[in-house]
Amino acid sequence: MSSSSFHIKKSSKVCNNNIDDLSLKKSTTLANWYEEFEVLSRNYKKAQEPSSRYYKMMCVTSSYDDVVVMEENVYNNSRLPEKSPAPVVKFDTCRPWRKHV
Repeated sequence: MSSSSFHIKKSSKVCNNNIDDLSLKKSTTLANWYEEFEVLSRNYKKAQEPSSRYYKMMCVTSSYDDVVVMEENVYNNSRLPEKSPAPVVKFDTCRPWRKHV
């Protein structure tokens, strides 16, 4: 798995514009791609009409070591599901940038 390429399945004008703004191109590292994917997902949800359906971006790994972004219609209302906070990860070996006095 030397260099993965990323493909976007585009099915709406709003989504297309956001994808063009973010340069989700080939030879992007997975970490950077996911970071941009988060921005894309937020922008897309924000652009939807409050009363209309919104789409959740889904990452699907294909058999060719590619990551494919698909849109899945998951909700019919504007209410977003509650998100549990991400766990805090602490690394003992990390040095702080600045010592606290």
